[in-house]
Amino acid sequence: MSGAVLNLLQDSFSGRSLIEASAGTGKTWTLTSLYARLLLEKKLSVSQILVVTFTTAATAELRERIRKRLAELLAVYDNGPSDDKLLNELHAQYPDAASHRRLLLAVHGFDEAAIFTIHGFCQRALQDAAFEAGGDFDNELTHDDREIIDALLADLWRHELAAAEPEWAAFLVQQKITPQSLRKRLRNHLGKPYLRIEPQPGTHSDMAALRAAWQQAQRLWQGESAAWLEQLKAFDGFKSNMCNAAKLGVWQAELDGYFSDAAALFSKTEAHRRLAREGLNKASKKNCEAPANPLAAALQELCDALDAAQPEAEQRLIDLQVRLIAQLNEQLPQRKAAQRLLAFDDLLNKLQQALQGEGGEHLATTLRTQYPVALIDEFQDTDPVQYRVFHRIYEDNGDLCFVGDPKQAIYAFRGADLATYLQARSEAARQFSLTTNHRSTPELIASLNQLFDRPMPFAEPGLAYQQVGASDKARPQLVLPAVEGEQDAPLALVWLDNDYLGKGEAGALVARDTARRIASVLAASSRGEAYFAQGDTRTPIKGGDIAVLVASHRQASEVAAELAARG
Repeated sequence: MSGAVLNLLQDSFSGRSLIEASAGTGKTWTLTSLYARLLLEKKLSVSQILVVTFTTAATAELRERIRKRLAELLAVYDNGPSDDKLLNELHAQYPDAASHRRLLLAVHGFDEAAIFTIHGFCQRALQDAAFEAGGDFDNELTHDDREIIDALLADLWRHELAAAEPEWAAFLVQQKITPQSLRKRLRNHLGKPYLRIEPQPGTHSDMAALRAAWQQAQRLWQGESAAWLEQLKAFDGFKSNMCNAAKLGVWQAELDGYFSDAAALFSKTEAHRRLAREGLNKASKKNCEAPANPLAAALQELCDALDAAQPEAEQRLIDLQVRLIAQLNEQLPQRKAAQRLLAFDDLLNKLQQALQGEGGEHLATTLRTQYPVALIDEFQDTDPVQYRVFHRIYEDNGDLCFVGDPKQAIYAFRGADLATYLQARSEAARQFSLTTNHRSTPELIASLNQLFDRPMPFAEPGLAYQQVGASDKARPQLVLPAVEGEQDAPLALVWLDNDYLGKGEAGALVARDTARRIASVLAASSRGEAYFAQGDTRTPIKGGDIAVLVASHRQASEVAAELAARG
């Protein structure tokens, strides 16, 4: 499903609107121009138009771009028409002295502009409407709550270990579980009341059978292993590649250590499996039987008990993490409140709770009166809490416009929620699309349109690929020399290997391939074979022109190292 092509000067933005913008389609230009139009059309000040984006860097850039756009429009009022057709048309629509004055006040009073990160907006809303929100006036905002989480996890961890049987503690040691490792695992799940974690923790049987098997094998090993191993060394019925005197010596040393410390119960050693009854039978030649001993049977029982306990312990670890999330979500706000601290997620949750609480209607009205127009940038990065905040404020009145690219919401590392985006899109009164790519060449755009021209290209119902066209603006053309073995195509796929690759292996290959291509382009440029061409003008390619490939690359350090190695 795609929206109507946007007419920035004529389309209505009353109520709730959505602008979907793919990369390179002029999203920021559109947003800054829309800001200027709404300022004049709605007769507002810069403090009354709420603009929200999702990172500090994006907020700073957007603030500067909006200020610059207003200044450019003011110059049209002061000096006459410019080369920017849209600004000229805005001036023609609102030529009166009151609009001129409003624009002048906006430019010179732009420090009052309500342009925030999502957390900055929540903080301002809770401060400005503290009574309505039921807030606390002297809470301190912390940018990093790891110290509080670590302290609370340490307390919970001590309680867990105090009640843990030795076998469960041994499993946790083998998994290298610590309060710090738990924080890394759990932190992204905290402060998100919309998450439903399944399955819920169940009941677990104790590990008495494993304990008994380990104790029996330990007793027999410490009492009988020396004599039995001498028998095994003298036995000539083993396959030499599977069991010999040298291997028996190594296994003996491993099991001496294994049975000296109960914490080694789940360790990675294979010695007990090699010397168990089944292991010795596999190592024996056909029609040969290894010397029988109760120790071999005890080691086999230990292996069977470990195999039975392993999935139980793994499920128990999952349940532990689920239980810790619930405990942290309950106790973390209490501990922060006691220290009068708030973290970023707390701001969102407190504002959402206040909007849904007893005074929620009054708070929503207060915020809507303060900000009658809201523009939410990078909306694909939203989550259910963020959406509920804006939905509640503007559900009855006011003008709310979301701007985003739903294709970017499919990336889990962004923390976005695609279902929330699709819900917001379905609830918008009108939907618009930006359909011209101003960044890429027509050939590349056509290739991408062809690549994604298929049903459900992202395997998600309701998420389509919006076909875009290329800008007719003249731009320099990149000219590269032909590479042997590769066809000159606007879009090429690189096949790294014919075998399955792990993430680390693939990353290293990508880094080397990227560095090879960058180095090749720079070398060709030095020979005058690679350049930007516009008309009769040729501009050599410099390192800075393609440094963005390294800066944005996930294996940037590997690419840089590979480039350095290539000189």
